[in-house]
Amino acid sequence: MSSHHIVRENQEPALFIADPYLLSEDHLHQLLEWSPTVITLSEQYETLKSLGMKVDVLLTDEKTKLDFLEENLILIPYSEDFLPILFQFLAKRKNYAVNLILKDLNLASLKAYLDDFNINILQGNRKILFVKQYEKWLPKGHQLSLPIQDTAIISFSNTEQIADRTFQVLEDGFVKMEPQSDYVPLAEEI
Repeated sequence: MSSHHIVRENQEPALFIADPYLLSEDHLHQLLEWSPTVITLSEQYETLKSLGMKVDVLLTDEKTKLDFLEENLILIPYSEDFLPILFQFLAKRKNYAVNLILKDLNLASLKAYLDDFNINILQGNRKILFVKQYEKWLPKGHQLSLPIQDTAIISFSNTEQIADRTFQVLEDGFVKMEPQSDYVPLAEEI
């Protein structure tokens, strides 16, 4: 017996790729399995095409010249900072969840969007979440970290601190963080 999954438009988190080399090619293709809206910067367009990825939206600056563009590609110009343009586009599409593949984690620039959007940042072997509270079942040995230096150290149940800002799960089971008044960037292994 087979099962079929119907994915409605904007049901899956959009995927914004600022640097495709921050994740393995296998992991990138796993993210594409549910056909998210793929958004990238003009300087990454050719790289993504060479990896066999279909780009839906291209944020274009004035410096990058593109020769061959896909049919039905949405072009959105930006001048200095692409984040406001990205989140305006997502809000217009009523897509309030996005996975960002970004090198630089700048909480200050994302803070304005955290109340309205579910934002995850993917880098290497970690996923950075922005949470006010956290409760999740994790296996023994799984690691969590606080990736931004100016984030206050927070304690988690069922963990021990093994390095500066890094915690390891002691036993299979739930890990909890007490509710916080502000968003805390929390990195999980992926």
